[in-house]
Amino acid sequence: MGCATSWYQLLDIRKHARQEWHFWNDRPPIACPIDGQPLLTGPTSQASTLYCPFDGWQWPRDWIQPSEPIGLFGGLSSAEGSYPGPGPGG
Repeated sequence: MGCATSWYQLLDIRKHARQEWHFWNDRPPIACPIDGQPLLTGPTSQASTLYCPFDGWQWPRDWIQPSEPIGLFGGLSSAEGSYPGPGPGG
């Protein structure tokens, strides 16, 4: 038989998933989102630009900032010990 998982463990998993999503989403991409090829640094005149040599995709020109997944993080407070679940009678 397996171990029981508490609500606080599940909330902690969701909290860490949110932190990991923000960690990776706040950095420039390392690979082209279209074909997966590693991005190269642009010329010295555009050193802050990353580009894909195969399809011409460029960061930040073609980058679309993804939004947080609603189903995974929605409705959760980040306050310690908070749970937005059913209240009395619910």
